[in-house]
Amino acid sequence: MSTMERFCLSILQTLAYFDLFDRPLTEEELWRWVWSSEPGVRSQEFIDFCLQIKKISNLQAPISNQDNFYCLCGREEILQKYKQRQPLVEKKTAIARRAVKKILWVPFIRGIFLCNTVAMGSPKEESDVDIFIVVQTGRVWIARLLSTLWLTLFRLRRNKKHIRDRVDVSFFAADSALDFSKIKLFPDDIYLVYWIAQLIPLYDPFGISARIKKENQWILTYAPNAFLSFRPTESRPKGRGEGVEESFEVTALRVTTNDEKATVSTPKKFFERAWSGRYGDMVESQAKKMQLLKMKYNTGSLKDEPDSRVIVSDTMLKFHENDRRAMYREKWQEACGRLGV
Repeated sequence: MSTMERFCLSILQTLAYFDLFDRPLTEEELWRWVWSSEPGVRSQEFIDFCLQIKKISNLQAPISNQDNFYCLCGREEILQKYKQRQPLVEKKTAIARRAVKKILWVPFIRGIFLCNTVAMGSPKEESDVDIFIVVQTGRVWIARLLSTLWLTLFRLRRNKKHIRDRVDVSFFAADSALDFSKIKLFPDDIYLVYWIAQLIPLYDPFGISARIKKENQWILTYAPNAFLSFRPTESRPKGRGEGVEESFEVTALRVTTNDEKATVSTPKKFFERAWSGRYGDMVESQAKKMQLLKMKYNTGSLKDEPDSRVIVSDTMLKFHENDRRAMYREKWQEACGRLGV
């Protein structure tokens, strides 16, 4: 297989996956999230990558480019859907930020991230808003108990009756358990790879985002540019009558947020001091017993299954009863089969 054929294969695989979510990609997004373990694709600089895309588009590959967005041929309608969804993305992101502000006082929370469909830019009107919370090791149960109670009190947390525009806090991890390779369902768990790559920090004064990238370098085997970005460095004339040539510098991807330099609140400091040491261990144990007792009445739970859909431990609490990773992987593979890749 030639380098160009391998490149075309990677582009089609990437577009096929995002097509499942009606998500067209810009050139930068396609470069950053390209799915490939092929060295020829991995070494592509952004500007060369863009030139290669244009070449395969001219070779009658089933790739469409409209308004600087790429998608599969015959699926051009998703571009309009994506544009129409942008106010919805902003609305649901605002809901997440409002929820984050409510729980900033909760002790031992070290980072809060927007994830899943809102972070990808493909939510539905009726969908909830998923956030992922990182907690100081040894205090996961306390943080979960207080944050879920507080969000429930303010009617922000989703439940069985109220899902739309409610916040789903079903994933907590200790700051010592940020290597998510341990929760893969498959070696090439494509949903998990992009879930990590698309995390958006809403509260990160402790640098958890950088630690997640450091602990999950394994995803670069499949999405080699996931933790990279680019910025224009200079523009210079190409030559007489040939316009301007831009050069780009590839850098480590860093997302800046308004809460990034947020200070730790006084109530948070107070409870973290009060619940440190052995007394804090006792409170953690009590919080764990309370929540485990409640979980016993959750009939039909997957917590005892030997996979990573539901995890109940002292370092990770993951309650994805409706974990769709296997379903999306199967649909993606079927789409790739139809494309002959």
